[in-house]
Amino acid sequence: MLSWQPEKNQSAPNSLQHAIHNSSRGERLGEAATKEDRMRSAIEYFVFTLLLLSLLLPGCARRPVDRDILDVRTLPQSASFYLDPASADRQQLAAQEQNERSERFRQKFFSPWRQDGPRQDRKSLFWMIAWLDKAKVYGANLRQHSPEWVERLIAAADQAGYPSLDQPAIILRATDLRVLPSAEPCFLDPARAGEGFPFDYLQNSRLEAGTPVRITHRTGDGAWLLAESALVSGWVKASAVAQVDEDFIGAYQRNPLLAVLQEQLPVSDSEGRFRFYARIGSLLPLTAERDEGFTVLVPAADEQGQAVLKTALISRAAAAPFPVAATARSIASLADRLLGQSYGWGGSFGKRDCSATMRDLFTPFGLWLPRNSAQQAKTGQVFSFAGLSLEEKKQLLSEQGVPYLTLVWMRGHIMLYLGEQRGEGLVLQSVWGLKTEDLRRGAGRKLIGKTVITSLQPGRELHNLAEPEGNLLYRADGFTLL
Repeated sequence: MLSWQPEKNQSAPNSLQHAIHNSSRGERLGEAATKEDRMRSAIEYFVFTLLLLSLLLPGCARRPVDRDILDVRTLPQSASFYLDPASADRQQLAAQEQNERSERFRQKFFSPWRQDGPRQDRKSLFWMIAWLDKAKVYGANLRQHSPEWVERLIAAADQAGYPSLDQPAIILRATDLRVLPSAEPCFLDPARAGEGFPFDYLQNSRLEAGTPVRITHRTGDGAWLLAESALVSGWVKASAVAQVDEDFIGAYQRNPLLAVLQEQLPVSDSEGRFRFYARIGSLLPLTAERDEGFTVLVPAADEQGQAVLKTALISRAAAAPFPVAATARSIASLADRLLGQSYGWGGSFGKRDCSATMRDLFTPFGLWLPRNSAQQAKTGQVFSFAGLSLEEKKQLLSEQGVPYLTLVWMRGHIMLYLGEQRGEGLVLQSVWGLKTEDLRRGAGRKLIGKTVITSLQPGRELHNLAEPEGNLLYRADGFTLL
């Protein structure tokens, strides 16, 4: 633990100076003096001793304030701030291209209802079972899961019985998508840097209300269902899903879509009953546009668990017809609503990680992005950084990158390029932390834990930033034009 020390040229506190100066009186306690002098000297000596101990003992030492990295404190945390006024309102994509891409988006979105049987094979869906046999995994109490817990989890998944269902369905409310059927977390050793909270390896993703899925399997007790969406597959709680029939499918997908542009938007049906929260990245069928807002279809479930349609009204300020015109200004405006939000590994706790942030940001514009960063890096025109120095990487990005429409990527991470300021490339990213290395503590992380705007080399002011692996520009493998 770091102890507080006065900066150079900074004098010690006056009270401490006074105590040090007067401690010499303790040597005169045995000399002839008045009772009052001896009493004062004893008190001052005692105070000096307490102050000295408070600085020397680790348990009493003052701790340094845990502050944001310098980039976050000094760079304006607004994507709109960095817009070029000359091009901010120019279409980033030609209207015809955007319409074609948004139509392909729509086809993918509804594809689980049209597919013939399960798309995923047993090996890809149940990969974690083999992994659990070898790994030491930990629970919410940061203690190792018992072998019995692992056995129960594997048995509940019933790998041998897959697939046991083939039913189109719809998500009723935002829900976690789990790798295996359990809400309990599964961490690797929390004592290791970059492990433990929030890296729950059972957390696969998150699906928004109104997402079409196909149910392909269930647990023996019926509490969990294995769902395939166009984006990702995983286990969801049965209470978050309702089966759909052909009438429902026809009514739901024949309408244009409405893109939600607000976070934590409460959606209540026309009867006044709250149904779910929608957010940026949510899409709902649009049935009418009126002065007071947009009328949309929302899913609900009857007593038999069958999906039924309800209507809801969403204000004009909170949404827009899909796709939204893809200008730098509109992308930046939406990005500003995501800035400062807490990091959420795999969508845990209703938050976003790096790839979910990119996907939800571009959904309203009809630009389909896969779920993870490695796949997103391949979606568009790819430029590689292979064999380039740091300066060469910066130059290539400056020459070929398109601000607000370019993803910078590396293994396990992806960011949005915003352009340059004073020769430094700037990015928007949802990030947990930067790698650090300390002789005494070993490997660690400088926590960021939210969506921020930084340079491509954040944390350079840190004395313990791991070099070179803590440097994001060093780790960057390339960028992709959407």
